[in-house]
Amino acid sequence: MPHYAKSTARRHAGLLIVLFLALAGAWTWRLWPRTLAAADDTARIEQLKEVAVYISKAPREVVQPILTSLAVVSDSQLAVLQDWIDGSPAQQLRELTVQNNLPLDRNVREALLLAWLGQDEKAPLMESHLMISAAGDHLGDDVKLYALEQLARRGVSEGQPKVAVTILERALKLPNATWETLNQMVDTCRGAGDFATAVSAVKSWIKRQPEDGVNARVDEARDLEVALMLQGHRAEEALSGQLDILKSSPQDLLPERVLDRARVCASAASQSVRLVPWIERHLANFPEHLFDWRGLLEKTDVHPDYRRWLLNLTTIAEKELTERKAFDLGLRLAACGERNAIPRLCALATPAKRVKECEQFLAEALDRPGLFAAVLEAAQEE
Repeated sequence: MPHYAKSTARRHAGLLIVLFLALAGAWTWRLWPRTLAAADDTARIEQLKEVAVYISKAPREVVQPILTSLAVVSDSQLAVLQDWIDGSPAQQLRELTVQNNLPLDRNVREALLLAWLGQDEKAPLMESHLMISAAGDHLGDDVKLYALEQLARRGVSEGQPKVAVTILERALKLPNATWETLNQMVDTCRGAGDFATAVSAVKSWIKRQPEDGVNARVDEARDLEVALMLQGHRAEEALSGQLDILKSSPQDLLPERVLDRARVCASAASQSVRLVPWIERHLANFPEHLFDWRGLLEKTDVHPDYRRWLLNLTTIAEKELTERKAFDLGLRLAACGERNAIPRLCALATPAKRVKECEQFLAEALDRPGLFAAVLEAAQEE
């Protein structure tokens, strides 16, 4: 036997011993002060062993809550547990979820379901997730969610990503579905190449979030939505969605994260020109926008966001707008201290018919230490 297999077997045996001792101790304590003969009853010990073997195969992170729940069942329920363990996986799940013939409390049902998830013999995925979803009050939502997530992981590991996606769609409808559930859904959809379903899941998640206050997760979800739409070749649709968000923003406060998403979408859709009025509106909210290029040249504290969005607008203008417009923006950008804008400005001067103004700028920029070297380089190239 390989070393890893031996190590795994030893850990499994150790866990089994611990579980058995814990269960036996709990039942012995509960039955006290009955006689030791009753506590050491052979039949009960065999039942405890069988329950311990079953629990030992459960996902490791849920063994402790299972043990806590099963340690307090009655003698009559212990016999029921043994009969239940002997059933087929499908029958076991049916009795825990949609049938009423199992005389067990909900916490015991939940513990058995958690243990059921780790067994070697499996029931069909589709049938299993439908029964768990239809369990009603037999199971709490937290256990349902955990079980569905586990079944979805099993679907992926067994090469059934489409089934896993179907299961996670059901999980996301639970009121306690989490951000982690959504991310599991997205990862699974990506594996299945199903970007449309992933986008739909993200959109639904966003709609369910409360609108009061700032929700950082919503911004993350919108980032995720855009990334998925771009992967699914829906750039133009993604751009329209971000522009709709910008349209609903206050006049003096455009969220830069949305503007950034719109910029990425516009570039992917080859429609960057649609972003021009929005960047111009955003730039107008900075105090730097009140200065002409000479005023900007004198400033030493130009806001980095103003400079960044001016660079974005200049880049778009060079490709999509007139030479004069591109020159005007490039002039302001160079005055803000963007050294790389100077050679571009010089290249635009002639087609924009602004050579004299370019020369004036270069002469005045020589007095600015940060631009001195760039101006000399541009002069040498000329």
